[in-house]
Amino acid sequence: KLLTNEVGCIARKSIQQVGNRILFLSDNGVYGVGFIEGYELRGIEIPLSEAIDSTIRRINKEHQSKAISVYFDNRYYIAVPLDNSTENNAILIYNFLNQQWESIDTVNASGFKITNMFVAGDGDESGVYIVNDIGGVNVLESRVDGKDSITTTIGGTVETPQVLGVAKTRQFTFNNLDRKKWRSFEMHVESQPDLESNFDIDAELENLDRNLEVGTLRSFNGDAVLQAGSDVSIRGRLGNPRAYGIQLDINNTVGRPKLRAVSVDGIESFRAVDRAE
Repeated sequence: KLLTNEVGCIARKSIQQVGNRILFLSDNGVYGVGFIEGYELRGIEIPLSEAIDSTIRRINKEHQSKAISVYFDNRYYIAVPLDNSTENNAILIYNFLNQQWESIDTVNASGFKITNMFVAGDGDESGVYIVNDIGGVNVLESRVDGKDSITTTIGGTVETPQVLGVAKTRQFTFNNLDRKKWRSFEMHVESQPDLESNFDIDAELENLDRNLEVGTLRSFNGDAVLQAGSDVSIRGRLGNPRAYGIQLDINNTVGRPKLRAVSVDGIESFRAVDRAE
């Protein structure tokens, strides 16, 4: 039975049933159909991947049919080929508890390609496994020390590089088009029980467009990294830049810090581009 001729699945292995919904990758992103009134299916009008549309547009159209997905621990994992890659080189993760896309995972090695992905194991040993193009089998999210354990060549040595994660907040705009003067920010941060934490903080401003280096967690914490098992509330000035919106980028450098909350403070400013007299 034809449900719609506008949206269709372009990767057979991207199909997953989650509750009363069936998810799949289409040429416009991740869509779904849901069961209503028994076995009657209805399509979801807005793609599930709308929030990461800029990343979805990076999927290599000529090789998107190779996408693979699994569902595990309330998350939808889908491996896709981004940019010029002819094989799957990134994993997009949607968290059904948070109702948000929470991660875009890659391995910083040009030879690491994902050819298969599956769920295996029993009890505490269960998890998501991936197979790369040289036959290696890897388990995702099995370490808590903020480092990867990977081998990218047959017979090669095991590397344990630091995971350099990047978290981006939404853009703060006060829900209006006026220009604002952004004055300060605040973050509530928590360290893992056995890991210290530190990260860089940058700000992306829109209209007028520019980037600002705000500082580091260490610089706002008395010139000390956040100790293991500790939490802190940091505050800092942004220097009153004028812009329509602001977004904060957190670039992890030490440990696996947890962001509990992020806020910015600002006021509406004059609308003229010229300097105020």
